[in-house]
Amino acid sequence: MRKTTALATTFLLFFAWLSPHKLSAQETQPDALEIYVEQVRVDVHVLHKGKPVPGLTKNDFEVCEDGVPQEIKSVLDNYPLSIAVVVDQSGSTKRVFEDARNASRSILDLLSAEDEVAVVGFDHTARTIYPLTAKMEAGNQKNSLEATLRRMENTEGGTSLNAGITLAINVLRDVRGHKRKVIILISDNEDGYVLMQNDGTAKEINITNAEAKRTTKLAVESEVSVYNVRIGKNRYENNNAPAPPGMRFVRRLAQETGGQIIDARGKKDPSPSLLQILFRLKNTYSIFYAPVDLEKIGLRKIRVELKHNPRSKWPPFQKKYELISRKEYFFKK
Repeated sequence: MRKTTALATTFLLFFAWLSPHKLSAQETQPDALEIYVEQVRVDVHVLHKGKPVPGLTKNDFEVCEDGVPQEIKSVLDNYPLSIAVVVDQSGSTKRVFEDARNASRSILDLLSAEDEVAVVGFDHTARTIYPLTAKMEAGNQKNSLEATLRRMENTEGGTSLNAGITLAINVLRDVRGHKRKVIILISDNEDGYVLMQNDGTAKEINITNAEAKRTTKLAVESEVSVYNVRIGKNRYENNNAPAPPGMRFVRRLAQETGGQIIDARGKKDPSPSLLQILFRLKNTYSIFYAPVDLEKIGLRKIRVELKHNPRSKWPPFQKKYELISRKEYFFKK
């Protein structure tokens, strides 16, 4: 096949990214030259009785695109991660901020040498607390990150979830190499801040539906998945009104980027929730296949299933296994 340029991704559902991937001789066939092909990457989480299933290979999966079987080129597990930890420093998290800040340090213990981490803090504005500059294997990276997290303080200001998420996407969008780009948002998902008008009056600002759509689209096109550990107690939780703008925004991000929301409200230590996310990320398979049809522009449906593999120690019976993946992607030359 021909050399590829990066394929543009637009609206995607669940967890498939269309991207160029360099196949090495080891991933293709013995003594093969390195080649570049147009490929789709489908990230799949396989569960059996709620627990990740390890040790699967490309012989355990089958992929169909618009009903047409596809040739799986490779299946990789424990794909390197580029993570932006996004910490809510606003006043609404004041009572739980110290616990959340300390818990965020627990993420570092599960990262591998090839993983990268950045830290973003936000209230009504956002700032990069720790840049995505080096792999965890580099020198005293972990110690430096821990010290940075310890120094973070609650600002008691308003909240702009959009500012924090947008900055984190921009931190991750230019990541080079084959990595899964992930945002882990630690927040009560309460959005809003007060803006003083020229006439001296105060106006409360919340994220609009148009802004939420635009930022979600940016996350999808940048191949960033958004996970959320929800902390604290949302003040809107007990009324009968629809979900507030912040919660709707985070829910949209998680659903459309293939992420997850874990509710840690009322828990003094949210560390187990953070570790649950890292454990899922570390037990996700990245399936690569070259689409048969390179002409059809538009939405394509993807179906990923387990198939019977006599050599597998996990003989897959569909009713006993749960596969979590994206179901569609948009192909554009």
